[in-house]
Amino acid sequence: MRHERRKDKRTPVELHLEISHMFRQNDEIITNMGAEITVVDISRSGIGFISQAKLPVSYYFNAKLILNQKEFVHTVVKILRQTKKTEECYMYGA
Repeated sequence: MRHERRKDKRTPVELHLEISHMFRQNDEIITNMGAEITVVDISRSGIGFISQAKLPVSYYFNAKLILNQKEFVHTVVKILRQTKKTEECYMYGA
């Protein structure tokens, strides 16, 4: 059995987003990405998502997570890890 190291409990969700640009703290910017992602779980301290795009680790992107008709969260997401899930799909922790 795998030991859970996350400090907050993850809740399964399904949100679809598109990343148009990413950035690093040293003003490096990647534009016109059009990378679609599907958020699969979320917690107070992070999100897990999948994408067919190979996204760079340690880059940031802005996100608006719509939880229901009245609740949403504007946030900056930093990609912390990437694992290849299948030949054309990657899993990310952010």
